[in-house]
Amino acid sequence: MLLTAADIDQWEAKHGKVPAGSLVILNTGWHKRFANPKRYVNIDAGKVMHFPGYGPDSARLLVKRDVVGIGVDTLSLDYGPSKTFATQVVMLKANKYQVENLANLDALPPTGVSVIVGVLPVKAGS
Repeated sequence: MLLTAADIDQWEAKHGKVPAGSLVILNTGWHKRFANPKRYVNIDAGKVMHFPGYGPDSARLLVKRDVVGIGVDTLSLDYGPSKTFATQVVMLKANKYQVENLANLDALPPTGVSVIVGVLPVKAGS
């Protein structure tokens, strides 16, 4: 499953235009798999991961909406089998936040949440 620009248009028809400066969070329901790493990563026999994500067209639309970034409850903004990571490329070129592995997204309303993004202290990282 890929979130498309058309999906965003449909969401905006119900909730209003995504405001500039927003962090858009995609609740795919995948966070419910956290407790089972095998189901969360979801690798098939060919070593290909399968999970939902943003399509690059949705990322381009959100960049046009001037969001600060996007987040998702999966391992990557791009869907599991991606080889090009086109969504991440769109967001990186636009200097936007990318937040992955979010949990408990069912607790959030469709709009109106404040988010604080903290950076993990990575010791001796690359």
